[in-house]
Amino acid sequence: MRFAIHCLLPLFVFASLLGCAPDPRLSVSGSASVELGGTSSGFNFDQPTRLSEDALETLPEGTPAGSCVFGPEGVSFGLARSAAGTPGSVGLESFDLVIRDSGPDAGSAELSVRLSDGLYLPSAPCDARLDYADRGDRVASFNASCALEGPSGAAQFVANLEYAACRRQ
Repeated sequence: MRFAIHCLLPLFVFASLLGCAPDPRLSVSGSASVELGGTSSGFNFDQPTRLSEDALETLPEGTPAGSCVFGPEGVSFGLARSAAGTPGSVGLESFDLVIRDSGPDAGSAELSVRLSDGLYLPSAPCDARLDYADRGDRVASFNASCALEGPSGAAQFVANLEYAACRRQ
């Protein structure tokens, strides 16, 4: 009996550690949206959702893809999905955001947003901030609110997202 306990105990410990280990794949939770002309479109992840890091064109339609990378002076975030889109709709397809948390440009942000009708860029400095960034645990979250200008005029981008399993540069 004692032999069985000594042999089985390490197996139970190992199995419990596997169940509690963080998922090593990139995931996101939260929301990001764009409002243009009274119409809103975006991403909404109520639960942590795995993101593919594969090329978007290789993924089934609607599959979310993304990136989160800790760089030397900040964190870069990306989110995209392949979608046919409805003609005439806003259709948030992707965004890329870099928030600098150190260096001479600390506190600044760069954003580009792709809607179904083209590329939108900030028309004024973005209010974007890291809420949390832990390079050791590889997690980061941010809030952003940015006025945009693009092919169909003025738009507003708002996001509150948390990424897990970010890469380190």
